[in-house]
Amino acid sequence: MKYTNIFYPDLQVQVDASEFVSSNGVKEVHFMVKPQGNGGFSGQMEALVKAWNRRQNELGLQAGSIVLKRYFMSDLVNQYPVFCTKNKELTKESEGDFAVSLVEQPPLPGNKLVLWAYHLIDENNTAKKYHENGNLIWEHNNYRHIWTTQMVEEKLESSFDQMDSIFSTYTEMLDKEKLELKDDCIRTWIYVQNVDANYQGVVVSRRELFEKRGLTKDSNFITSTGIEGRFHNPAVKVTMDALTVNGLEKCQIQFLTALDHLNPTHEYGVTFERGTAVEYGDRKQIFISGTASIDNKGEVVHVGDVYQQMDRVIENIDALLKDTNAGLDDLAKIIVYLRDQGDHQIVDQYIRNRFKGLPYVIVWAPVCRPGWLIEIEGIALTTNSNKNYKNF
Repeated sequence: MKYTNIFYPDLQVQVDASEFVSSNGVKEVHFMVKPQGNGGFSGQMEALVKAWNRRQNELGLQAGSIVLKRYFMSDLVNQYPVFCTKNKELTKESEGDFAVSLVEQPPLPGNKLVLWAYHLIDENNTAKKYHENGNLIWEHNNYRHIWTTQMVEEKLESSFDQMDSIFSTYTEMLDKEKLELKDDCIRTWIYVQNVDANYQGVVVSRRELFEKRGLTKDSNFITSTGIEGRFHNPAVKVTMDALTVNGLEKCQIQFLTALDHLNPTHEYGVTFERGTAVEYGDRKQIFISGTASIDNKGEVVHVGDVYQQMDRVIENIDALLKDTNAGLDDLAKIIVYLRDQGDHQIVDQYIRNRFKGLPYVIVWAPVCRPGWLIEIEGIALTTNSNKNYKNF
């Protein structure tokens, strides 16, 4: 993994990137783009986009390589109209189709917005990228990577009913594509307004849907993050993004465990996998769920101490990565969720010391259990050589 970091003084924007290069010609790049200035939302967004475009040019990335843009925003209800206007002004036609995800999770220590941008660069120009039925499709080597973002239900009231409706719509889409939730959905992100009050409805709704669809403790669940996050419509209590991959064999998917560190999630009433490794001929993509300071009995470790909780989170993530012969040096990016904004400085310094150059963002987003002060999710990439599977 190659990390690069640059600060543009004229724009007051920090751009961190990871680059993963494979022998098959498809490069994966993750950017974290962080405005540092004190200007308003419109000014920060304009500076952010200029810095991102400049860095793409400096790295020689192909026009149209962008697949996903996720914006972490400080006040989405008020910023949404401005975002829509500025986005039309600033988006280049050469970018082509891409998925967009907006979530109110205020970036710390005080940014108006931060961008996570995910690029796929096919040096051989054989990949296809297009929108279909509201999804972004990136197609290559007979795999179809399907990004579905901003799934919401705006009419129903409870978090249970909203989650049920979202999953129903999503599974209807899978059915039309002749895909299975259990086998083809690789990753979900579930954002819950007022997570302390509304998370339980999400948990129960998801569990009931999974049971109907054959996802049990004896089969598998889905790698996921369930965290505080808001949509631009205050009536929306739940928002979901998902990644589905069509064309995989079951043996290409490994569900990660580290039972000496973390117990199975179903033992404390929730239904998600700790992590998933997807093996291709030339690489492994490793998705780590939102991971907290938990032990193998499902208990909170280091109550009230964010520094020690951070240490335990990293230990847990490392243990999960080792289950698929990877390590912390293989991380391409992480997202850090904090319950208390006052813990930002401690956590930021920890990351800077422990992970030199790694793209990351820290956001204010309370974790689903009040005792957990911090949660981290990540994506890792490793090289692979397995002729039984097609390359990525």
